[in-house]
Amino acid sequence: MKCLLYCWGIALCLVTSATTGPLPDMASSPQCVGLTDGSGSTALAWPGRLVPFTMDTNMPADLRLIVLDAMQYWENYSCNQFVPRTSQMHYAHFILGQSCCISYEKNNLSIYLNSTCNKTVTVMQILGKLIGASDLDIERSSTKGSIAPAVCPNRCGRNIWLNSGSQSLPTIQSPNYPSDYPTNIDCMWKVTAPPLYTLLASFSSFDVENGPYCSYDHVEVMSVDSLGNILRVSWFCGTTLPQLMMNPRTKLIIVSLHSDVSYSKKGFQLRFNISAVTSTVSCLVQNGGCSQLCIADNAGWKQSCACNAGYVLGTDGLSCIDDDECLKRSDGCTQNCRNTVGSYYCYCNEGYGLDLDQKTCRVCGTTYNNSLGFLFSPGYPDSYPAYQNCKWYINTAPNNYLRVTVQVLDIASSDRCQTDYLQLDRGNFRYNGKLCGYHSLSYVINTGLTVAFHSEAAVASRSSGFLLLYKQLRPDEVSLNDINYVVVDGVKIAASNFLVTELDPTGHPAALGEHTEAPPTQAPPTRSEKQDSGLGKSNGRMDPSSVPALDTLVSLERLDEIRLLAEKHVSEDLSNGEGVSLGVIISKEERGHIHVALRLAYPQLKSISAKNASGETELRISADCDYWKLREVLEHDEVIRLLRFVHTAQMSPSQSYLLPPDPSKDHRTKVHRLLDDIFGSKMVARTLTAEGQPKKRRKVEAHPSVSGEEVTRIVLRFRKHTSKATRKEASTYLKFVMKKTNLEHQEAIQRLCSSLHLQPSQFSYAGIKDRRAITLQYVTARSVTVETMKSFEGGRGSYPGLQTGSYQYVPLPLRLGNLSGNEFVVTIRDVAVATPVPGGVGVKGVVEAGAVRVRERGFVNYFGPQRFGYQGVLGGVLSPHVGLALLKGNCMTAVKLLLYPELGEACDKSGDPVHAAKLYFQATHDVSGTLERMPPSKTREGYILRALRRHGFTETGCQHSLMSLPHSLRLLYVHSLSSLLWNHLVSHRLREYGERVVEGDLVLNPSQGKTLRECVHVLSSLEASSGHYTIGDIVLPMVGTGTVFPGNRTAERLHQMLTELGLTLDCFRLRHFGMHVAGSYRKMVVCPRHMTWEWFDSRTLRLHFTLEPSCYATMLLGELTGGGVATHTTDQSDVDDAIEENVQLD
Repeated sequence: MKCLLYCWGIALCLVTSATTGPLPDMASSPQCVGLTDGSGSTALAWPGRLVPFTMDTNMPADLRLIVLDAMQYWENYSCNQFVPRTSQMHYAHFILGQSCCISYEKNNLSIYLNSTCNKTVTVMQILGKLIGASDLDIERSSTKGSIAPAVCPNRCGRNIWLNSGSQSLPTIQSPNYPSDYPTNIDCMWKVTAPPLYTLLASFSSFDVENGPYCSYDHVEVMSVDSLGNILRVSWFCGTTLPQLMMNPRTKLIIVSLHSDVSYSKKGFQLRFNISAVTSTVSCLVQNGGCSQLCIADNAGWKQSCACNAGYVLGTDGLSCIDDDECLKRSDGCTQNCRNTVGSYYCYCNEGYGLDLDQKTCRVCGTTYNNSLGFLFSPGYPDSYPAYQNCKWYINTAPNNYLRVTVQVLDIASSDRCQTDYLQLDRGNFRYNGKLCGYHSLSYVINTGLTVAFHSEAAVASRSSGFLLLYKQLRPDEVSLNDINYVVVDGVKIAASNFLVTELDPTGHPAALGEHTEAPPTQAPPTRSEKQDSGLGKSNGRMDPSSVPALDTLVSLERLDEIRLLAEKHVSEDLSNGEGVSLGVIISKEERGHIHVALRLAYPQLKSISAKNASGETELRISADCDYWKLREVLEHDEVIRLLRFVHTAQMSPSQSYLLPPDPSKDHRTKVHRLLDDIFGSKMVARTLTAEGQPKKRRKVEAHPSVSGEEVTRIVLRFRKHTSKATRKEASTYLKFVMKKTNLEHQEAIQRLCSSLHLQPSQFSYAGIKDRRAITLQYVTARSVTVETMKSFEGGRGSYPGLQTGSYQYVPLPLRLGNLSGNEFVVTIRDVAVATPVPGGVGVKGVVEAGAVRVRERGFVNYFGPQRFGYQGVLGGVLSPHVGLALLKGNCMTAVKLLLYPELGEACDKSGDPVHAAKLYFQATHDVSGTLERMPPSKTREGYILRALRRHGFTETGCQHSLMSLPHSLRLLYVHSLSSLLWNHLVSHRLREYGERVVEGDLVLNPSQGKTLRECVHVLSSLEASSGHYTIGDIVLPMVGTGTVFPGNRTAERLHQMLTELGLTLDCFRLRHFGMHVAGSYRKMVVCPRHMTWEWFDSRTLRLHFTLEPSCYATMLLGELTGGGVATHTTDQSDVDDAIEENVQLD
């Protein structure tokens, strides 16, 4: 063996013999060398057994991981440590080469690796040779065999490998801490995070000898990523607590302590934590934040986002934007091509339907000349296909009439029936506009008829379509009841054409009257009266000064166990441990004393009273998990003080706790969110400037800190809490009448809140009224006086179209449905007869015949379009979709739906700021930017966006944002889904059994019990055929946790619908939203009360009628016109347009 060089105690020699066995594939390379110390020994003398290394940037990630894994293996079984090279002169350099060998080049050992050799075995053996391992250990290393762990008595430091399931995380400290560390030492600690986690570290104590550029003693902290790349290296000395800037890719932290031969200090203590890898750096988490594809390296680190076919990457680099394929692929469609999001589809001209190849158009429709027949949608009774544009023509003989009966209408609903619809047309006078939804109709005309069916749904609908029957009639076969009238210009041309007045439970109509100066009950107590009487103090906490010390309440043995638990919990998280049992304590007062005394002595612990197996109350002391949550953002001493305050201070809004100054906005945001998660139910956190003023969104002048930033700090105050019993006793509810004109309900409430500086949660009401109408309704306001409400009238905060009056104090708030009905006064203009009437009966005769029919027979009690709201055309994003997301607990989905833009060909929203703001949010998810673009009048969107800005666009943040909506509004979204299910159910019931009363039907019998569930009765076969019940007595269930199902096939359909939606009855107990939907029952058919009409001229009609709660005038008007208004097809904020379109006959 010929020696070439002796350096660092290492001899590099050409391999001429294999005294220790050659490395695989090395003998073929003239550069390959063997390693000894010059005397034949394989023990290599790396200074301090520290092996610096580097890796070529072009080395594949999988090969890098093998090298790092081998290093970790040898560190566990030797006294050597591998560290990424910083400034060391001599080091090991790993290179992607053409062979597998070691070569000496200048000051480093070059280790060549490639994909042709057995990489795992080769790397293990090379590193074993590099550190001087024995031949036997090197041989075992190729299979990771058992090797005795190395004993390194003089090593200062250790290697720590964390795992995600660890109950505690490590703390490292300098030797002899808290006493002075030794002089002339070099220590190293290496801490590695588990898979899919990154590493965090923070100093809790620091005192190291200071010197110029930390040249005497120093602590070096190096952060390294999962591929061995150095992310950051920092040196620290002195007494200032270092603030570590952690890279989100940190996988390994190497901490080194160096001391010289002179003075030493107390040293340091460094705590570690792990954090799940976030989507901003890894494709393995939430798809890297990419909306479709995430491109990553072999280690999973995110490189970029990409899109599926049909999309292009947006400017934010995350979202994918639709690419218009019709510009390139329209030649595949035989007639027309329409672009959709992510794809395209072919569609046909009138009279054609799309064939199975989805490209070819075929004839769909024909002409009928016979006197009797039927026609139906393609595929009936199964689901109809997408992209149909069919047209049929029905001709009549001269002077004959045509009776048209749509026996089944089951067409997917959309806003104003824009996507799928049935349209009946006789010349230039169309009947009822476009029809969709679920109902039936029948009418007579004196001409032929054109029937058009159109479907656009990109996703196959489960709807069955329609079945239409027709029959020609001679003039003598036509009766007056066969003739209908129409609305040409419609109702609600102005808000004054539609008046709605709410009736309270006693039947008294809401009206703006004189102010009630002297309340009939006790007036709301003043703040001082509340304090004197104890109102508002519902916490029941003991005065800490009156509580005995903990050592007088528990035994010395238990006290030692508690003290030891508290000390251990400070260094490691023991919140999942068993804790300390104090045994059975019967006295409630004694348990209360221990609760308070424990929090005073050891705030990081908590006490829990629980029944044991014998049914006795046992008191157990355990570690509080909130301590370690707070330690992520606050120091130990600060956490102790905070917990002591939160759990022992009197819960009064005057009590507050001030955190230390914090110039970092990002850190304050993190603190705010954590405090809200832990204490949000009883405390509120605010940011204050140095002058003690609340932090504004705009820049506020404040005393500068050392870094030149604003000195700001967070203050916590207890929320105002009043028990329900106290609120009822105090009679703090003001009932008044709210009159609004052409104003959306939520906008009216928000106007009151803004002007009077109140919260939406302080207002409650029995129902939501139409927008384009004049409506009067009762509202109750909590903790509001008459003087406060009167300040709204005529003041600066008053708003056109909104009035309040008729004030009185009441003991209880209003609840949804807390009314006896609504009075309607509806003006209908330009009334005309659709069909000439035999015998010359005029318009008035036709109208009166229809009105009598509705008054006597009633109408199907469908929920109207207002119930289902409107969020956008594309995809049919309606209120039931939001309700479904709430029931499933999908908070982020619900928020996205509420902020979904109105898209589609039917919507021309150019220039609409609301539409622009929602489009911006969909593309960027930038909450602050969306809030700036959203008009202030959009109260619901404002609530959500402001909460998202505070809590973040996460699942938890979305839950907070939904909770910021008024309780009644959250409940209405859930009710809208129940209403949609009810509409489906009543259509199914009528198709199955018609108007017959059958076995298994439900009726309400108030004398049968006290609760609603007890009052529901399932009819037997004998009762159904007895004749005692009519269709007007039958009710169907509104789904809830306590729903009683019918005893016939109607129940099967309801179960099927719930299963298709992925719901169970337990889903209607929304614990995470503080809601419980118990369910209710609704009549299938209702009759209007006190229905009258009057004529102003030959074509202007005014109707007066009263409906029960939750009955819709649109349904009555549809029945009156003979066709029924298609259900759930309109904009909640623009009901009038839907009525105008959907009730036209001419």
